[in-house]
Amino acid sequence: MGRVVPSYRQWLESELRELQKFRRALRGKDRKAFDRVVELARKHASAASYLAGDDPYRAFMLAVLIELVKEMER
Repeated sequence: MGRVVPSYRQWLESELRELQKFRRALRGKDRKAFDRVVELARKHASAASYLAGDDPYRAFMLAVLIELVKEMER
């Protein structure tokens, strides 16, 4: 039998495809910020995969928050 729940990476890429209209509607500076958030979420995809099962948004937010805290501390 195959996997019932898509992996975090699959889920993330699917969500990003759905958010393309939203991204295109953003102004240039905001679009860059959106792309940065996506980059930060992808950075921790391996760790997020362990948590993504029931609620991948939770894993997404944790991955982004970890990177934002690291940036603030720098």
